[in-house]
Amino acid sequence: MTYHPNQPVFEYQKEELEAAQREYRQALNRAWTQRKKGVPHDWILAPLLLLSIGILFRLSIAWFDTFGYTDKITNALLMLIMFGVMYFFIRWFPEQIYGSKTLTVRHAFKKHPKIREVIRAFRESGEKFRRHLPALIVDGKKYFMVNYYHPIEAKKYGYQKRIGIVLVNESMQVVDNDDLFRKVFLVENLSFLTSPAERLKDYKYVRDKHIITNALRKSEKTLHRFKNRFYEQGVGMMYDKLMLSFSLLHEAVGESAEMNLVHEKIRKALGYSFAVEFLYEDAVQLDEVRKAFIRFMNTSYKLFLQRVEVNVAALTVSIITERRRGDKRALFALEKIRIIKNGISSIVERFEREGVIQEEDWEYYHRKVELARKIGWTIVKE
Repeated sequence: MTYHPNQPVFEYQKEELEAAQREYRQALNRAWTQRKKGVPHDWILAPLLLLSIGILFRLSIAWFDTFGYTDKITNALLMLIMFGVMYFFIRWFPEQIYGSKTLTVRHAFKKHPKIREVIRAFRESGEKFRRHLPALIVDGKKYFMVNYYHPIEAKKYGYQKRIGIVLVNESMQVVDNDDLFRKVFLVENLSFLTSPAERLKDYKYVRDKHIITNALRKSEKTLHRFKNRFYEQGVGMMYDKLMLSFSLLHEAVGESAEMNLVHEKIRKALGYSFAVEFLYEDAVQLDEVRKAFIRFMNTSYKLFLQRVEVNVAALTVSIITERRRGDKRALFALEKIRIIKNGISSIVERFEREGVIQEEDWEYYHRKVELARKIGWTIVKE
């Protein structure tokens, strides 16, 4: 019988795999409720900015011509400067006008001006307010989650890692309700998907998928040349198993990108970065897809990826033990497979954490509730 690296051994495993696949496909195929229409803000502003910069560029050339600076070096430098300005404006300027951070904060300050008092009252020493303030709607009621971060922590982690969370209702009363906090936390996670940074991250992975599959094909061709070598060293069985794994590795890479496409469907339904209000119903649907994705990926590929790791490690050791000329190619191919395997696993781990309240989040939330009691702020259970 031909060996298949992911073939279920027992009947219950086959049933579990089929159930996970069925649940995942159903979750993927569910339509998203159209809340708003819109396109990414940079698609709207970029042409206008390009036109403006083009006019500026032409005027600059005319200005240089006036003073006789028309040599090629000067014009080349001017073009570099103009391209730098263009890149800066297209990547930064639209976010400052229509980006999710700016829009949500501007909308909250306009509709609920008292939220400024909340931000000031609960800001502790060294903390800064994280500029993301969408309206989070649960059971028809509107809530806001005010997050704080520390600049030093932001430098350490590379992002504005929150260190304090205040949950307030529309009347700007602090909410002390763990069950409600879970729901609002889930909705806030949904709100992050519309940000330009998240959209670019999703596009990048979908784009890089082709690079990854090409790397797998090249690795397979490289290792094929070392077949006799691996058999001579007594690891022929592991070599065969690894070579049979490539078709499923390609499949796992493709499946790991599916959630990025789900995110794009959500953005189209919510109106891309123009969304300022988010509903619990949408967050629940996203959470269902996320859980189905995790179950499907773990059921279908977790053990398989562990076997790939074992086989890659064994073949790597066999090469290192008896180094020969040209072995670097095999080692590079095996290292690429290991990196790709870890990448697939890290994507699943990312979604296992996404939208899930960590222990530290509870501490950040409860600490601010205690602060509200200390300063005499109105607290409600809702």
